[in-house]
Amino acid sequence: GRLIKKVLFSMLVVGATAATTGAGVAASFNAQTTNAGNTFATGTLALSDTANGTVCLSASGVANVNSNCNAVVDGSVLHAPGDVVTASFVIANTGTLATPNLSIFTSTCVDTDTTTTSAYHGAGSPCATLNFYLQEWTGGLPSAGGTASACWLGAGTGTTCDPTFATAQPLTALTAHNSLATKLPLAGPFTAGKRYFTMGFQLPATAGNALQGRAAGVDLTWHLDQ
Repeated sequence: GRLIKKVLFSMLVVGATAATTGAGVAASFNAQTTNAGNTFATGTLALSDTANGTVCLSASGVANVNSNCNAVVDGSVLHAPGDVVTASFVIANTGTLATPNLSIFTSTCVDTDTTTTSAYHGAGSPCATLNFYLQEWTGGLPSAGGTASACWLGAGTGTTCDPTFATAQPLTALTAHNSLATKLPLAGPFTAGKRYFTMGFQLPATAGNALQGRAAGVDLTWHLDQ
C-alpha cells in the first residue's frame, strides 16, 4: 500500500510540474497587430438659397431645414392682366459632400381673395390661370453674363424658356410637384458649387373679371439629397 501511495504522489508531482511548464511555454509565444483609430465619418449637405439677392441657409444648429426664407413675390403689389414678375435664385451646396441631387417642390397652391379692401372680388382661380417658367443658367445669372442652359418648365426653344409667355406656360406644371414625394428633379452637377435660376410668373393678358381681387399662394422649396 505504501508503495502505491508513493507512486501516486510521484505522479501528482510530475503532473503539476508538466502543467506549470506548459503554461509557461504558452505565455512566451505571442503575435499581435492593432489597426487603431478607425472612424466612419459622414459628410454634410447644407443649402444656401439666395433669392432676389437675399441669402437664406438651411443649416441652423442641429436643424438642416429652414422654412422661413423670404418670399420672392410680394402679395401687397397688385397686378393687372399681362403683368410679369420675375425672381432670381442662386442655389449652392455649402456642405462637405460634392455631388448632391437638387430638386424643387411646392406647397399646394391656394386661391384666396386679396387682403386689400375692394368692392369686388371674383371667384376665378389664379392658381389655375397663372403662367410660369423655370430657367437655369450656366456661369451666373443673366445680369452677370450667364447663358441659358435648361428650360425646366415653360414653353421655349431648346434650352431657353420664353419670357414673353407667347405660349401658355401654366403654373400647374410646377404645382403638380406639391410634395417631397412628387418633387421635380433638376438633374445635373453643381458648377463651382452653385446653380443659377430665374422664375417668371404672369397673369395672362386675357384674364377676365373673375380674377379681379384674387390671389394665388404657394411656397417654393429647394431640396438637396444624396
